[in-house]
Amino acid sequence: MSPETDLIYPAFRLNGVSVLREGSYSTMVIMDYDGEPHALSLDFNTEQLDQILRKAPESVRETVVGQLRRDPDSPRTIDFEEKDWFFGVRARLGQPDRTVRETFVPLVAMEIL
Repeated sequence: MSPETDLIYPAFRLNGVSVLREGSYSTMVIMDYDGEPHALSLDFNTEQLDQILRKAPESVRETVVGQLRRDPDSPRTIDFEEKDWFFGVRARLGQPDRTVRETFVPLVAMEIL
């Protein structure tokens, strides 16, 4: 698949936000594709995080904003209890990541829908 191909996910579940570094975030979700579970990693920036949080329940927004206010750049995952909500995203394939035992290609958010 070409890195220029738009992949549309009208209902992408957000269970937590991983802080990669200040201004760079990621999340991971398991989605079924053709009856098989697949792990999807989505990378996004501060502006996109703000757009996502505008769609989020208030408790999620308060948790993420509060934690980032206290520490905006330490790598970690911010989990929250409100798990049954979704947002839409247009994404493209990112650069292959070979830092783990397996090579994976993250999705990179292009637009929050």
